[in-house]
Amino acid sequence: MSAIDAQRSREAELRILRDRARRLAATPEAESSREDTREVVRFRLGENVYAIDAHYVFATRWLHELTPVPGMPSAFLGITPHQGGVLPVVALDVLFGNAAQGLRDLHRVLVIGESQAELGLAAGKEIEMAWLDEDELLPAIEGCDNLAKRIVAGMTADGLTLLEGSAFLADERLFYGSPRAQANPRTTPDEGE
Repeated sequence: MSAIDAQRSREAELRILRDRARRLAATPEAESSREDTREVVRFRLGENVYAIDAHYVFATRWLHELTPVPGMPSAFLGITPHQGGVLPVVALDVLFGNAAQGLRDLHRVLVIGESQAELGLAAGKEIEMAWLDEDELLPAIEGCDNLAKRIVAGMTADGLTLLEGSAFLADERLFYGSPRAQANPRTTPDEGE
């Protein structure tokens, strides 16, 4: 290889590297249009797929220990140790009236809250971060009970149910016996709407 060929080869390599650098430095279109999207944590419980805005999720953890608490509503599976305290664990399938469909797939817990860990959501093994386009959201299914209407932000065509994090965490029926529920005793767990 002659010196001229070697020089041309190096120049070609530099052009390729500069082009790559420009492409990598450019803001991808998908990132620049993120105003219309929500960063969510998607999780599966049985046959159902749920999501909640990522800023409500403090952690995900394997469920090694779950202690049932007598007298709790059926959606409460029990309590699990968490950072020196206990965390109540709720099964969304049961909360939405789907009996115990997903409970055989119970492996993990999403630790959620507004400013601190307040509640655990039962989940299967599949948990992932995702971007959800606002245009994909359809209204919640008509005929839902009042609880579902308040805590479901919408659904997607492929069956994902998006939880409205602030409404979900504000429903004192989900904090039965907790200081949050005692501070706002509007309903009891057996009251229907």
